[in-house]
Amino acid sequence: MMPGENDSVQLHGLCDASEKAYAVAVYVRAKSQSGNITVSLISSKSKVAPVNTVSIPRLELCGALLLAELMESVQESLTLEISEIRAWTDSTIVLAWLDSSPSRWKTFVANPADCASRGIFPEELCAHSLWWRGPK
Repeated sequence: MMPGENDSVQLHGLCDASEKAYAVAVYVRAKSQSGNITVSLISSKSKVAPVNTVSIPRLELCGALLLAELMESVQESLTLEISEIRAWTDSTIVLAWLDSSPSRWKTFVANPADCASRGIFPEELCAHSLWWRGPK
């Protein structure tokens, strides 16, 4: 059952990781004016852990990032008015990292805009690691 026009709608996202993979799931929770509650799985994703050894806390952080990205995508695609958004993790280390000043940590996510903000010559762009995975 999809939420009605006058329902209270929440998004809940959960993430978890192990040494083999990390996964996320996004649910919509709707409460009708009569008090009936329905919960439906909206989307989920999983990724296999990298071949190189990565710590469990780092994989948990990868899961939290994947969850944030998926929740943003789900929220943009829904035509419902969302009253509350909650993201859940069982990793106290990730919660501590997220609560700390970003200046304490090395860059976790790079994006293409980094090239422009840091300056790069056009001939360097073609071989940049964000685009090119072959031999340098």
